Amino acid sequence: MMYLAVKLKFLANIYFASIYLTNIYLTNIYLTNIYLTNIYLANIYLANIYFIWRDIMFDHIHFMDFDFSIPTTFEELEKNKERLRPIYQNMDDYSAYLKNDRKNVTFTLEGESRTIGLVPISSFAESHLLYIQVFSLMNTGKHFNTRRKNYSSYLLLYTYEGNGILEYENKKYEMSKGMGFFIDCRKPHSYYTNGAAWFHSVLHFNGKTASWFYKRFNESGSVNFYCPIDGFYQSELEQLLKGYQEISPYREFEVSMKLESLLMKLLKDKNKDSQAIPDYIKYLQRYMESNFTNQLTLDGLSSFAGVSKFHLSREFKKYTGYSPNAYLIELRISKAKLLLSNSSLPIYKISELSGFMNEVNFINLFKSRTGATPTAYRGGTGPGK
Repeated sequence: MMYLAVKLKFLANIYFASIYLTNIYLTNIYLTNIYLTNIYLANIYLANIYFIWRDIMFDHIHFMDFDFSIPTTFEELEKNKERLRPIYQNMDDYSAYLKNDRKNVTFTLEGESRTIGLVPISSFAESHLLYIQVFSLMNTGKHFNTRRKNYSSYLLLYTYEGNGILEYENKKYEMSKGMGFFIDCRKPHSYYTNGAAWFHSVLHFNGKTASWFYKRFNESGSVNFYCPIDGFYQSELEQLLKGYQEISPYREFEVSMKLESLLMKLLKDKNKDSQAIPDYIKYLQRYMESNFTNQLTLDGLSSFAGVSKFHLSREFKKYTGYSPNAYLIELRISKAKLLLSNSSLPIYKISELSGFMNEVNFINLFKSRTGATPTAYRGGTGPGK
C-alpha cells in the first residue's frame, strides 16, 4: 500500500508539473503573439504615417520612388547601378562617382525612398551661392544604416516618425519625432534606424556660406535641433523644394535665398535663449558706427562700455561675430569702398576720411579684405567690383 501511495503521489506530481509547464508554454505563446502583433501594428502605424506624409505633405513636389524591401548594401547597389540611374542622369560619369564614393561610404538601404531628380548646377552657383545636392524622403527599416566620411557636403536630417541615432564627433544623438541634425559630411559620421522604423528626410547641400552656417550652428558643441512637425522647418523645406523644381532663369538665386532662410531660422531658433544682447554691447556698437573715423582703441572702448577689455573682446565677438578691432576695420573698409566708387578723391585722402592711420596701412588692409588694391577696386578690375 505504501508503495502504491508513493507511486500515485509521484504520478500526481508529474501530472501537475505537466499542467504547469503547459501553462507556461501557452502563456509564452500568448505573450509572443501579443509582442509580434504589437510590432506588426507599429509597423502598420509607421507605414500609414509615411503614406499620409507622402500624400499630404510635399504634395507639389515631384519624386522618384525606390523600393528597398530587401536590405541592399552599397556593394549590391554598385552591381545594379541602373537602379539609381534616374537620379544621376545629369552626371557625366556615374561609374566614376560610385567608385569614388566607395572609398568613403558604406550603407545598407531598407524601406522606401522618395528622391527628387537632380538639376544642373552652374559654376557660378557653386562659387557664389548655396545649392542643393540631394533631397530624399525615407521610411527605413531596422537594418538601415549609413557610415560616411570625406564627402564634400553638409547634411540636414529631420525626423517625422520613428527613431534613429547619429554618431558624430565622439557623441551619440538620439533622434525622435521633431528632431534633426546639421553636420559636415567631411567628418566621419554614421546614422541608423533605432528600432523598427525611422521616417525622416535628408537634405544634402553646399555652397559659399555653408561652412559659416555650420560653424555658427555648432558653436555650442551640439549639432542637433528640435522643431515641431507643424513648425517652421517643414514649411521652409517645402518652399525650398518647390523653388528647386520650378523652371525659372532665377531658380539658383531663389533656391540659395530659401536655403539661407531655412538655415538662418535654424540658427536663430537654436540660439534664442542666448540672444538677449547686453545694453553695453548695443551702445558700444552704435558708438563705433558713429565714431569709427576717430582713433578708437580697445582700452578706450572698454572704458566706454564699463568692462575689462578681455571681457569686452569675448562678449563683443559672441554677439556680433567680430572682435572690436575687426568690426572697426570692416566699418572703415565699407566707408572707403563708398568713397572709391563715388568720388575722385586721392587714395591718401580716402584713407584719412575712412579712419586709417596712414595710407600704407590702409592699402594693405584693404587688399587683405577685398583681394584688390584701392586703385584696382576704383578702376573696376578688383574681385570686389
